[in-house]
Amino acid sequence: MSKKINAKLALTTALLTAINATAVAGEAGSALQEVPVSVLGAIDTNKLGISGVSDMLSGSVAGVQVQNANDNSSSLELIIRGFGGTTASQPTGESGVAVFVDGVYQSRAQSLGMDIIDLESVEVLRGPQGVLSGRNAIGGAVKFVSKKPSGELGFSQQFSLGSEYEEFKSISHLDLPQIAGILSAKISYLVNDHDGWVENQTQNSATNNNNYWLKENEGLRAALNFDLSDNLVVDYVYQDSTNGSTPPYFQSVIEGTTGVAVETGRADSTRSAINLPISETENETHSLTATWQINDTLALRSISSYGELDTTQFNNFDGVLGAGVGITGATADQQNQEQTTTELQLSGSLLDGGLEFIVGGSYFDEEVLISGDLNRGISETESFAIYAQGVYAINDRLDAVVGWRETSDEKNISSSLLSGAASGQFVEIEDDNTDYSVGFNYAVNDKVSTFARFSTGTKSAGASLFAEGLQPYEAETVSSLDIGWTGMAWNDRIDYSITLFTAEYKDKQVAFADPDNALQSYVINATEDSTHEGIELDASIQLAEGLVVTASYAFLDTDPSRLNIPVADDGFGGTEFALGAGAATSIVAVRAPRHSGNLAVDYLLGEYEFGSISLYMNYNSTSPQYFDAASPNQDSRDIINASVTLGDIQLEGDSGSLEISLWGRNLNGEEYVTNSIQIPASQSMTRAYGEPRTYGVNLLYKY
Repeated sequence: MSKKINAKLALTTALLTAINATAVAGEAGSALQEVPVSVLGAIDTNKLGISGVSDMLSGSVAGVQVQNANDNSSSLELIIRGFGGTTASQPTGESGVAVFVDGVYQSRAQSLGMDIIDLESVEVLRGPQGVLSGRNAIGGAVKFVSKKPSGELGFSQQFSLGSEYEEFKSISHLDLPQIAGILSAKISYLVNDHDGWVENQTQNSATNNNNYWLKENEGLRAALNFDLSDNLVVDYVYQDSTNGSTPPYFQSVIEGTTGVAVETGRADSTRSAINLPISETENETHSLTATWQINDTLALRSISSYGELDTTQFNNFDGVLGAGVGITGATADQQNQEQTTTELQLSGSLLDGGLEFIVGGSYFDEEVLISGDLNRGISETESFAIYAQGVYAINDRLDAVVGWRETSDEKNISSSLLSGAASGQFVEIEDDNTDYSVGFNYAVNDKVSTFARFSTGTKSAGASLFAEGLQPYEAETVSSLDIGWTGMAWNDRIDYSITLFTAEYKDKQVAFADPDNALQSYVINATEDSTHEGIELDASIQLAEGLVVTASYAFLDTDPSRLNIPVADDGFGGTEFALGAGAATSIVAVRAPRHSGNLAVDYLLGEYEFGSISLYMNYNSTSPQYFDAASPNQDSRDIINASVTLGDIQLEGDSGSLEISLWGRNLNGEEYVTNSIQIPASQSMTRAYGEPRTYGVNLLYKY
């Protein structure tokens, strides 16, 4: 490989702190946009059991935390480098990590509980991605990539049966032969059911006696690929998914005045008989992607989508929030969202390939209607952006990158009911933000390259619809400097990446509960900046033929580790709020562990006449971390997952192949915390626990 080519590959890898990075050949802007920090391919996602964001709850990717909402187990939030969303349930709250499915931005936390029905890979980019990923990517971006129709007749059927909690998953794929050399089609159907692991003590025959942490997912996906000519390809995808779930179950850590005794360890059943209907979210989307290879050096790509997201949510905290603070019976909230996105990209190269570039523009339109028992209102958002990024080869070893994005947001937020009282308040928010990135990469030799990158990201402004008043809050920003190196060693059997970063956090949006009612949520900006610093290590080591070990580690330090928030008065019905009892300032915790790591062993035990036998084991660990910005409650976790697979079983008469896997999750039976809530009014504290040990069998047939 020439030094020139090696430097180009190292540049795209290093600028996004990637390991084992791969560019998608032939797609517009691939060298500038589609290079991930870390990649979980189809084999990895299958062995880890990942078919969506919810399957990353246990920490399968180091440095990436996934947390579900306190009132909805399928509303999810991602946190990278300590940067996350404002609040998962809030219809006006924004994510801090941008999530894309086949290039389409997923704006609501409620949509992240859906399964990706035909998943090809997961790409994780760490650090601010404001230039190419747009608004709300201050912590990074996660991209889910689906498989395209193959154009050949094929069928696959996967069944997964769990021994605990009546777990059942079925995924069916039908690939159809290409028609007239142009049209390829694929149809997929998924069912993913999982009973809850906290048993409801309801003894009657009522239909709403469901267990906590239940999941019932169903989805249909139809993908069409139009290969119209040698230089024009169009992809259309329709997906209709329904997600049924029940909320997390909260237990008492500090009783306070709630009257609920402290509960040690993860509960197997509720404290009382509970009326608990199933919450439902339906997500229907259409997306159209067209790629036109104009000539050898220019490509034009458009990505358009339309989606509707409807959520009906039921909560029941079983009295743990205390009298006069929470709701002891089931309460319902409804959210209806419509989203339209359009993005146009022109990418290519100039100066005989010495300059690679991408320029584009995007439009985002969203309307969210909330109609609940306590809060009702509408949030409308329009966002326009233009961006450009270029990579210039200064010489054979040194490359430079410069990127810029200008975003204009307009939000109209109105309420008719706030905290159970008639409202009629209206807020209009106009906000313009600029993000940019500057980076350099130097190829030391054909094996090692170093890099430096400065980048920024912005999380949009808004106002809370879950409070006593529409109090606007400003956009928050992150500026990050990344330096490090990537390389190969030990006769190319080791791939590694080392990244050091320091990031400045300004105007942090802090969500906290009303001290008198934990179901009401306020958002204010911090008045003090903070610094997040850390190191990220990634390595892939081929110890022997058929034996690969991958390891990753993330260290995070915050200075200060908590942010001082002054007492806020008025704007919230005239009441002064202090998150710390009697304090003039409040301490807000960073919701990410100081240490997190992941170790995986993939070992091909042997290949035989009847097939192959392989072992996969994954261990992930995090030091104590906070789960609520205002709660001092924290917890660590160590989780072991494993599978043994008998694969490549060829059936007679060319009738297909079979794969059988025995799997186990949380094999060490760790009792790990997923959420916590502190209630100042009752001086109590609660926590919810994650999934216990479970194991089962997976069958996969392919033809």
